[in-house]
Amino acid sequence: MIKAFMLMRRKKIVIAIGLASIFVILLVPKTLFTNNSIVSNFFEDSQAYCNKAADVTGDEGRNLQGYELLQVQVIIRHGDRAPIELDALPNTSPVHISCLFHKHAETNYGTLMQRFEKVMSKSPFLVVNSKNTELVQQSIYCKGGQLTPHGYLQHLFLGKYLKFRYKDFLDNLTVDRDILVKSTDVARTIQSAAALLSELFYDYKKDHSIIIYVYNDQVADGHMLLDENNQNLACHKLPEIMSFFEKKSNTWKEFVNKLFPILKNIANVLHLEKKDLPPINRIVDILYTRLCHNKGIPRGPGEKLSSKVVKDAFKVAHEYTIVKHGAVAEYQSLSILSQMAKHAFDIIVGKASKKFVLFSGHDSMITPFLMLLEIYDGKWPPYASRVVVEFYLKNNNTASVKQKIENTFFRVIYNGVIAKKISFCKSSDFETLCSLLALFDYVSNGSFNINGDLSRKNVHKLLFTRIKYICEL
Repeated sequence: MIKAFMLMRRKKIVIAIGLASIFVILLVPKTLFTNNSIVSNFFEDSQAYCNKAADVTGDEGRNLQGYELLQVQVIIRHGDRAPIELDALPNTSPVHISCLFHKHAETNYGTLMQRFEKVMSKSPFLVVNSKNTELVQQSIYCKGGQLTPHGYLQHLFLGKYLKFRYKDFLDNLTVDRDILVKSTDVARTIQSAAALLSELFYDYKKDHSIIIYVYNDQVADGHMLLDENNQNLACHKLPEIMSFFEKKSNTWKEFVNKLFPILKNIANVLHLEKKDLPPINRIVDILYTRLCHNKGIPRGPGEKLSSKVVKDAFKVAHEYTIVKHGAVAEYQSLSILSQMAKHAFDIIVGKASKKFVLFSGHDSMITPFLMLLEIYDGKWPPYASRVVVEFYLKNNNTASVKQKIENTFFRVIYNGVIAKKISFCKSSDFETLCSLLALFDYVSNGSFNINGDLSRKNVHKLLFTRIKYICEL
């Protein structure tokens, strides 16, 4: 149903969005539940969301015979965090999580954390355009939304993994010339980027700082909505459509009807009126954190929430992501896709080129991006999720810019799994490689001409045609 909707949206017709029935899974100790069927539903697949900090696996960097790796671009979600609002759920005890690194230094992960602190003591990063410059943040208890030590560890392991998978490629990079880092203006996303990069380049010896460019959202959930000059792109349609779908659409009304009995049950257990409950995403935020940190299901004044109510809350919360992002996925993510196309073009022409590009953000950045490409699996992206886009040049000794564009391909890898089909991909190699021309054609709204003006200024402008068009409709 999501796929059908995406096809309709590309015709610029924003209509109703269908709800999918999605089972949501969380990491929960088996002892928390008495219903064995619910235990299996939650426990079997739930580890993906909490994402235990451990060695990472996947298909990134897999060698392709006859192809040269030109560029790697990565979108990450921040690591494990404390709830946005620690006391969001009335009549339950607040969630207290330690944010002291030494607690983790005593574990098997101590070496990794100690190396991180050693690297960070040398101040290798320069944060630009943000007041969130405290990259190593510790406290007795985590504040609302704060990156936990586990969140740091998740990205240290991810950096370690990417360093292993792209070793030969990364060894030839110069950080001040070949690396570009972008982050939303939130402490946990900036810190997550720093943690990943500190492990990726922990043995880098030169004196240049790695710059983290920070962008403040001008539109709610419009992360890194930028034009070809990295300036904020006004997109008034985004909040208009989001407001309509969240207040007036039939899709929203259907969702609210499904949500009502769940909220009523939660309110009854907590001895509250339904109107006194926070939004479903804030409720689930508390539940996620408690279960990821082995703190159990919250207890009301007289009893715990039942396993079934918690399960239903998770399920409907994931449906909420479809309702929230489905109608506006293109508005939210097309600019990032255009930026990727721009960086790929710059690699080809060899001007202001960046070989490794990192976008650090939120689940609300990854979810619509996956929807846009029609590879969304219907599940809330886990902490420290990653979308890796690899760009390859066929080794046929091509020289001209035109020939290089025609012989450049890319593939998308989400949390280690290679996407086999992308919405706009018209031509491919090895079934998983998509033509760069298909990407250029999509983001330019069909205006890119391989036989036309291939100057850097003109191509950059063309690659942002579609996002400007839909935002100005």
